[in-house]
Amino acid sequence: MHIPFLSRALALPFVLLIIYYFSYAQFQSDSADGWILIPSVIILMLLYVFSDQINKWWWAYKAPPLDPRIQSWIEVYSPIYGDLSSSAQKDFADRLSIFMHTKEFTLKGKKDFQLEEDMKAMIAHEFIRLTLYRQEGHMFPSLKHVVLYNHPFATPKKEFLHSFEYDRTDEVVILAREQMINGFNRGLNYYNILLHAAISVFINQYPRLDYPDVSDLDTDEFLSTFEIERSGIESALGITVSSKLPLLIYCHLEYPDQMKSFYPIKYRKLNNIFELSSGH
Repeated sequence: MHIPFLSRALALPFVLLIIYYFSYAQFQSDSADGWILIPSVIILMLLYVFSDQINKWWWAYKAPPLDPRIQSWIEVYSPIYGDLSSSAQKDFADRLSIFMHTKEFTLKGKKDFQLEEDMKAMIAHEFIRLTLYRQEGHMFPSLKHVVLYNHPFATPKKEFLHSFEYDRTDEVVILAREQMINGFNRGLNYYNILLHAAISVFINQYPRLDYPDVSDLDTDEFLSTFEIERSGIESALGITVSSKLPLLIYCHLEYPDQMKSFYPIKYRKLNNIFELSSGH
């Protein structure tokens, strides 16, 4: 039997004890307050206060069942799910469910709203896609919160309109919703800022992995190999592209055949890290 909310399962015996107390025990013994009511109330209060932490710890080990609507969403919209083996598909769905349950998602506006489930799934998809074949770090412990604005935004750290930001200190990724959806849905015709965000968090989380040397890469020449314009990337992100490694990883994931042909050494090194067999 699967227990989706561990905190509720732990609370159930104490709820039953309180029901027992009010329906029977209080009439039988004056000491019932001491050994039934008071401890049960205290434990229930603690379970309530720490329910989020308890459930997230549980979900990290036991994936909650994926909502059938989200399962259908993956099958229709995921560019990689259909190419996976049945066991890899189950692993993908489990990891996606855990990511959706253990991260906080907020849509900013005049009021803050909980993000729709399909938007959560889209975000989780690109992060899990990046780490599908890794046994560690696939839940991105250095990321706690994903914030979306409906449009490009300015922040205290970047006081101009942009579409992506990763705050390492607060462990939060901020994205412009429209640009994010365009990047995911339009595939290779539009720069995927969501995948870029996942790569940025991954590099920050694992800065000392054996990444390929990028000092010999000329950014514009490298991008021209894949018929990508730097201006298109910077327009999508709203920021100047200065780091080469995220672009190299991005092209490895999105253009694996070209990477293997034109940059075979870098391809092999990246494949040792990500082992992804399919791009968009």
